[in-house]
Amino acid sequence: KATVSVLNCVPRGTTAQTHTMGKVKPVKKGKKKVKTVQRDVLLRQADKALEEFEYEAACEKFEEALAMEGDDFETLDKLGEVAVSYLGDEEKGLQALLKSIEVAPEGSYSKYMTVGQIYGGGQGLQYYKKGAEVLLKMIEAAKSDQERLELKDAMAQTFCAVAELWTTDLCEEDGAADQCRMALDFAATQNPQNPEVHMLYAQLYLRLNAMDESKASLKTCCGILESLDDERLPSMEVRIEVGKLLMQVDEWQEAYALLKDCLVDDDGNGYIWYLMGETLIRLKKFQRSLRHLLKARGIAARLAQGEGADQGDDGPAAFLASIDTLVAQVQQELGMEASKAVVRKVEEEGFVTDSEDEDDRRRAQQGEEILRGSLRHAGATAPGGMMNMMMGGMQ
Repeated sequence: KATVSVLNCVPRGTTAQTHTMGKVKPVKKGKKKVKTVQRDVLLRQADKALEEFEYEAACEKFEEALAMEGDDFETLDKLGEVAVSYLGDEEKGLQALLKSIEVAPEGSYSKYMTVGQIYGGGQGLQYYKKGAEVLLKMIEAAKSDQERLELKDAMAQTFCAVAELWTTDLCEEDGAADQCRMALDFAATQNPQNPEVHMLYAQLYLRLNAMDESKASLKTCCGILESLDDERLPSMEVRIEVGKLLMQVDEWQEAYALLKDCLVDDDGNGYIWYLMGETLIRLKKFQRSLRHLLKARGIAARLAQGEGADQGDDGPAAFLASIDTLVAQVQQELGMEASKAVVRKVEEEGFVTDSEDEDDRRRAQQGEEILRGSLRHAGATAPGGMMNMMMGGMQ
């Protein structure tokens, strides 16, 4: 019988939070019927807003529905997930999810995952543990093999989150590496075909300087990714991380191939263009590298010029500086004339290509306008403004 004992090791000084069941106030029959109809209308409106990516409007409808029936844990769960995942409002999301945990501790498992992610550390670990306990009961009660498989994959994801805690927030705790390995071993028993499990194994082995084991885990991970259809692929963040790990173990060709697949799905992601540019440097493909780095620069410039842009070490301005460092390196390899030819081609293409999404095209156009404006402000002239700036260090 499956257990969740791997979660029992919690750093000293942390305690699990307990919650009590909320009490539902009685409602008169006539009013209850009217309120139920009104609430159902609001929930349908919220679902429609979600379909149209109107997340703030959806949250407003969820809140109106909860004003009529505050103990509806499913609505609380939806409000919490949308607020956290799409609006970045952790305060609102946490309030809704903790209320859901209070009124229906075993109503769902996903709320524990989100709360655990928000809290992190030992407190987050306790929420992951409770979520795993709920999941275990659901697996045992599953009515079909398909339902059981889906729940076991969710269990694998839960233990992936636990493993990440032991390599980040809890990495200074005694036995952290062993706890991480235990979590991953259990995750692998739940779904050995989950690519994130093998990605995290690779990360762990890399930290332990076990290069061969890390490469083997990445090979398994990439094999699984290649076998998955688009609907079953993990998040873009996971796939990019796999690409970065391949770069760290000097598997440059494999890294490029994986990142190229990522770019097909999100060609407006400047970080992917940047990583591919760096990979192409290692593969001695300097013209293609410069093209990719200039694409990354166009996107990063838009972000750096944006209102409220982070100017810190992890912000777009710092990213822009990192890109320029690699651009200068590639220019020295290519020489002036070859670099000019690449810059011309990129200017003709624009900074984000091959996207059928109208918003992507609009953002790309805005990025190009911002970049050209910043170049003109710096004294460069169109249409060769970008070229003049990029070649400045070579004259």
